[in-house]
Amino acid sequence: MAVLDAARQLTTPEKLALLETLWSELAVDDTQVVSPAWHKEALAQTRADFEAGRAKFSEWSEVKERLSRELPGK
Repeated sequence: MAVLDAARQLTTPEKLALLETLWSELAVDDTQVVSPAWHKEALAQTRADFEAGRAKFSEWSEVKERLSRELPGK
């Protein structure tokens, strides 16, 4: 696929900019984006856990730090 080949030639900052542009374009008309059924189920479970007091939330900076410890080399 020519588009994929072209994307592979981009630098990381260019790829990130492209990704942001694609997300923006998709967000313009979200009626064309259909989420799979498991998304609804996962959100319902998260809400149930939150309402039951079982959900635990962390600051994003804490999550990044924890992931960097758990995923060496990332």
